[in-house]
Amino acid sequence: MPLANLRATPQDEQFQQIAHDYIEGFLTNNPEYATELGDHRFDDKLTDYSAETRAQELARAKQTRQQLEAFNELSQLTGANKVDIRLLRDNIDSEIFDIEELREWEWNPLVYNQSLANSIYLLVARDFAPAEQRIPNLRKRLEGIPAVIAQAKANLKHSPKIYTETAIEQTQGAISLVREGLSPLLNQAPQAAKDLGPIQEKTAKALEDYKTWLQKDLLPRSDGDFRLGADKFRKKLRFALASDLSMEEIMQRAQADLAQTQKAIYETALPLYRKYFPNAGKATLEDK
Repeated sequence: MPLANLRATPQDEQFQQIAHDYIEGFLTNNPEYATELGDHRFDDKLTDYSAETRAQELARAKQTRQQLEAFNELSQLTGANKVDIRLLRDNIDSEIFDIEELREWEWNPLVYNQSLANSIYLLVARDFAPAEQRIPNLRKRLEGIPAVIAQAKANLKHSPKIYTETAIEQTQGAISLVREGLSPLLNQAPQAAKDLGPIQEKTAKALEDYKTWLQKDLLPRSDGDFRLGADKFRKKLRFALASDLSMEEIMQRAQADLAQTQKAIYETALPLYRKYFPNAGKATLEDK
């Protein structure tokens, strides 16, 4: 291919700007995920689960998806952008599906544990910066946990029972983390951790109150179905696998691969079995 054909076009630059803006917005709205990815610009923030923010995220995703319609002809783009635009479209479509149809924040209490537990754990367990830099962000996130709990209480309706039961157990883990699991970080910088004790206890008590709410309020009305239904599951599967294969096609391929693998295992093991068990009967040898 001539090198001239690989040069960036104005459309490439336009697409890259759209992609950059979308990703920046997504990470801003999902700070715990940004931390998990290694982007530490938002380490002092927690996700806002309010209806207003969800509406803004949906509008932003739809606007970006519409902007990408200008690149339906892939020949306008060069190099990796031809792949990146497909990945970006899938990610945006998945976000729209999550907000419009799946709406997990209304029925899955485990969603909130990303903020209530994982956001704290990531700052403690990953040694990506000196403790003196991580502890102030830890303080901010601890201070933000009561607001997340208030949003969880306002948003959660009829959860599947197993999800609520799991959330209760995980919330106890979050309480233990806040009270006992921060020492590996705090001990590295006692001066930076000064006066953090009262905030830890306040956060732990807020989590204890949340656990009680899960047990006495949400659990008795946790009559939701954990099954999504065929239509939503097909969509979720399509986004999870980034594939247009149907459930039936995936099952057929999986069963074929299983049969092939079992056959290979049998053919490999049979000579060894005959060697060590020479008196084995026909039925035993044919048992796969």
